[in-house]
Amino acid sequence: MTTSQPESPNGGKSGGDSAVEKVLLQAVRGQVTTEQFMADLERAIEADAADGREDAVALGAGNLGNLYLTRRRLDEAERLYRRALEINQRLGNQAGIANQYNNLGLIWHLRGDRARAEEMYKQSLEIEVRLGRTSGMAIDYGNLGNLAVMKGDAAGAREMFQQAAKCYETLGNRREWAKVLGSLAAAHNICGDRAAAEQCLRQAVALSHQTGDDTAVASHSGSLANVLLLQGNLAEADACYQRAIEIYRRLNNDAGLARLWRDRGNLLLGVRNDAAAAEPVLRQAAEAFTRVGQKAEVGKVLTALAAICINSARRDEAELHLRQAIQLFGTEDARQTALAEFNLGTLRLTRQDIGEAETLLKRSLGRFEELKDSGPIADVSARLALVHVSRGQFDAANAALERALALDEQLSRQDNIVQHCLVLGQIAAGQSALDRAEQFYQRALEILRARKNRQGMEVTLRHMAVVATARGDLQKAQQLLKEAADLRGAGPPPDLGPRA
Repeated sequence: MTTSQPESPNGGKSGGDSAVEKVLLQAVRGQVTTEQFMADLERAIEADAADGREDAVALGAGNLGNLYLTRRRLDEAERLYRRALEINQRLGNQAGIANQYNNLGLIWHLRGDRARAEEMYKQSLEIEVRLGRTSGMAIDYGNLGNLAVMKGDAAGAREMFQQAAKCYETLGNRREWAKVLGSLAAAHNICGDRAAAEQCLRQAVALSHQTGDDTAVASHSGSLANVLLLQGNLAEADACYQRAIEIYRRLNNDAGLARLWRDRGNLLLGVRNDAAAAEPVLRQAAEAFTRVGQKAEVGKVLTALAAICINSARRDEAELHLRQAIQLFGTEDARQTALAEFNLGTLRLTRQDIGEAETLLKRSLGRFEELKDSGPIADVSARLALVHVSRGQFDAANAALERALALDEQLSRQDNIVQHCLVLGQIAAGQSALDRAEQFYQRALEILRARKNRQGMEVTLRHMAVVATARGDLQKAQQLLKEAADLRGAGPPPDLGPRA
């Protein structure tokens, strides 16, 4: 999670009697509500501005900006941060300048402008390093780590979180140190270093115990359980889960329970492929997320449950889950809505409801196009091609598949490339475009041979034999069929690749 910097003028005090400081003191004593505090602070800022107390104005503007930031009122927060920055620049207050660069980085971070956010964070970090302010460095490193996660740069995130952890260790701030270790563990896990992830989480649990932060103990214990599950240490993983569940139940923390069950269910389903164990855990997660009113999370869990239902031939139940998920996501989460529409469209296609399938798939495609997400665009385009084939619209099917093929080639998704080539080859063969069909089959065969996928090679060779027969080249057709039969008879080698 991103962290904002509180403003402190001139690295210390503004004189002690400014209007802003009086308001801040009242807040520290708990004498006002948040709404009253914000209104009082706004008035105090203008009063100090009228008195020429620029240092106090910077103090008030920075802190009021933080309050607007927590409410996601980014325009107001940015206006205040920029006001504080300009004053600090005039006063030559380097610490204040660093604070506001960091805070402006948060604004751009939340707006999704990663380049500008990174620029601000790095400018802040440069000043903090020069000043030797370990606390500011810790915040900047942590925010740069979070930004790297958003960019999909797990290695970069790991480096930044390691630096942040060192800073918090130096400061003796065990609470923040534990938080960063949790983030560092996630980065290690993405990088495939599960042993390092486990070590970080064990340390985070210990630090959270020391600070008496039961919620953090439960959270880190749940994450540790997930890592242990991935490593096959089921007994200790279950013990960690139970510890986390007990704490969350004692604290009446349904949101924590929901996240715990969601993560465990997804791991059981996606990593261990144990749908029977995953389903009851995911149902618990859905119930808990419903209790705390987190509709989008309920929708995500229902999408996962729908996948389980589809694989166990419970299609009516799967449809119900997906329709509920789409309603829950609404317009708030375009990606999840698009994914649910894609899955429901695919399900309707298998039930020969071509009309609704096309409607759902086109909606899904439109959403993914707005998100500019190449992988899902390719997946939905390929599925729409099947809609076109079912209607005999082969030109439209070719166009959709060629788009999917081009995108998957950019993404180097070899399994998908093979599938697209096989379908394009079949369409071409059906239209008597035999050269085109052979080119697609040959492309698929090259990939399958490189991956030693005997089953895929056999299927492709039989398709190529059909093309050879259509050409009247019976000798070549017999050769291809013999090669296919030999592949089946030989059986798979030890390093058989994924099925095509």
